[in-house]
Amino acid sequence: MISIRLFIIALLVSATSVFGQLVDSTIFTLNSTQLKKAARKAAAAGDYYSSIYFYNHYIADKPSFPEFYFKKGKMTFELATNYRLARDYKRAEETYAKAYAINPEKYVSALYYQALMQKMLGDCGKAKETFAKFKKESKADKTKEGAILKKLLKNDVAGCDSINVFKNKGLSLEVTHLDTSINKAYMDVSPFPINDSTFVYASLRSDTLMYFNRADSTRVPPVSQFYVAGKKGNEWHNKSDFKGPFNIENVGVTNGVLSTEGDRFFFTRCEKNWKDETFCHIFVSVKSNGEWQEPTELPEPINLPNCNSTQPAIGYETGKEYEVLYFVSDRVEMGAKGGKDIWFSVYDPGKKIYTPAKNAGSKINTVGDELTPFYDIDSKVLYFSSTGWPGMGGLDIFKSFGELNKWTPPANLRAPANSSVDDIYYAVLPKNEEGFFVSNREGSIALKNEYCCFDIYQYVNKMRLGLNLMAYKAENKQVIKLLEDHKMSEYKDKPRLDSVEIKVFLVNDSLESEDILLCKFNPAKNDLSFLKLEQNQSYRIIASRPGFFTNGFEFTTNGMTVSDTIFQPIGLHELSKDPIVIPNIYYEFDKADLTKDSKYTLDTTIYKLLMENPNIIVEIGSHTDSRGSDEYNIRLSQKRAESVVNYLVARKIDPRRLRAKGYGETRHIAKNENADGSDNPDGRQKNRRTEFRIVGEVSKYSEIIYTE
Repeated sequence: MISIRLFIIALLVSATSVFGQLVDSTIFTLNSTQLKKAARKAAAAGDYYSSIYFYNHYIADKPSFPEFYFKKGKMTFELATNYRLARDYKRAEETYAKAYAINPEKYVSALYYQALMQKMLGDCGKAKETFAKFKKESKADKTKEGAILKKLLKNDVAGCDSINVFKNKGLSLEVTHLDTSINKAYMDVSPFPINDSTFVYASLRSDTLMYFNRADSTRVPPVSQFYVAGKKGNEWHNKSDFKGPFNIENVGVTNGVLSTEGDRFFFTRCEKNWKDETFCHIFVSVKSNGEWQEPTELPEPINLPNCNSTQPAIGYETGKEYEVLYFVSDRVEMGAKGGKDIWFSVYDPGKKIYTPAKNAGSKINTVGDELTPFYDIDSKVLYFSSTGWPGMGGLDIFKSFGELNKWTPPANLRAPANSSVDDIYYAVLPKNEEGFFVSNREGSIALKNEYCCFDIYQYVNKMRLGLNLMAYKAENKQVIKLLEDHKMSEYKDKPRLDSVEIKVFLVNDSLESEDILLCKFNPAKNDLSFLKLEQNQSYRIIASRPGFFTNGFEFTTNGMTVSDTIFQPIGLHELSKDPIVIPNIYYEFDKADLTKDSKYTLDTTIYKLLMENPNIIVEIGSHTDSRGSDEYNIRLSQKRAESVVNYLVARKIDPRRLRAKGYGETRHIAKNENADGSDNPDGRQKNRRTEFRIVGEVSKYSEIIYTE
């Protein structure tokens, strides 16, 4: 597929795009064909500045060039693309407009890119007008690129429509541009935290524009290398080269990431093949006896011939707790969504192999480009940058909860993490309260133009939310009730429970997806368990212990604008043979049909309890008052109990876990009549009840735990 955001190639190859070829007076002796060839060759090599020089000289109004020749739309369009790749957005916008004016029918795509440049320059009003013009003029465009641009158009416009939200309702982050001991004039990228006071990054360390002569084979352009930065007080400074067999002369390296145990270092190397084509592959170095060993290239299915595999990130798969390698690739195979996609492969430690790479899926990948993944194992969040989701301009940073190919819809991090230009490489420090990202926003160190170069920025999260959990033994209740919030002081004398398993889920609003298990842990007796929370998210907490009913609650951080720690007790009730009344279960008069209100009650009580306690078998018992014959009441109560069971089965509860029993009037719990023989309405209402009780375990169908 044609890459829509070609500038991202600079992140995949050895970052020579910022260098200028040494151009001398011989350029004036070149004819038009030679100039055109030189311009395209420089562009293919990523030397956009030299390419721009050649293109401009070619297009210049010289008497020796025929009018029809030097004003060709194609060369103007290619020049505009080079300006875009060099991140000179203003000149790119102007030149795309010229290309369209020369040949509107052939270069209608220039309108799209002109609008994109306007958006990246921060003028969404003008961008929407140009996007609208492109939409109208491109109806007849049946090319593959045209189809892709039309798909991207919808999200580009949606980003402009949401620009005020993106600008004003982002995370409470304090952003700092790291100092010049780290940020130099070219590109400083891929910060990866080693611990709270150290990170590794890749850089081209020069403060001036470097030139090289491509014809001079004795002089090779510099490439990115790894460096280490450290923290003193609240400030970060460059410390040294990254010690180990990583930095190699004339080979570009970027995108370093450590395994969770710290014994393997994954990174990207980019080299040219015999055809002068640059490909990037992922390598790994293993630490043995305190020393990093010679890196080896990861085998297939990670690295494939003739395509790029880069930007590794490390996660874990919840089920078997196997290591997962996420990475970016432009491979074209089953599952590819377009452009650069995020892929993953699970490492089997027993077989010592990587499973076949799979696409992370359409919840993450689009027809645009998805880049620079970072997986925060503690919070199960994938951070990545994309051009295919609604954003503020170019590459925006997004986050999605999940793993493998199951994700929540991506959320735009908004400003100040994102800007109208390109924001990439979002990374989180272990404490999860600060981290880094990379941007070419205004304020970055610039050489040739305002937005030319990438720098590393630090962020500190000023909005900190936490949850204190306490599991305690609650008194057995005969009615199921949802817990309410209480003050910690009210629970100081409650008996704490040990051996309680706490599961924390992120509530997934998508109807097609399940809630996502973020973590599970077993707090010690008398311990308060603290969880860090994200803004604008909904959570479900489930506590379980053998011999007790599972209990839990849901809550949301939506609308929270002030740092806070929430205290939440969870009372667990011992499993009991005593029947427990389900309140507010009503039926149509003299019928077994459940009312709408009764279904809601079942959803919030017994259904919830059965979902949270998947191992119990329950009996649903229905009771009547004394009106009607004994035989009639038995039949009616049986049908009513069966209607509850049928409703729960329709809600996907395994029918083997349910028993329906109608008791009629045989087990009244209150008098149907007063002592004087008059009717007792309150007593009859208590007798017309629906109960449940535990009668067995799913794992022991032949064993009845509680009998009558």
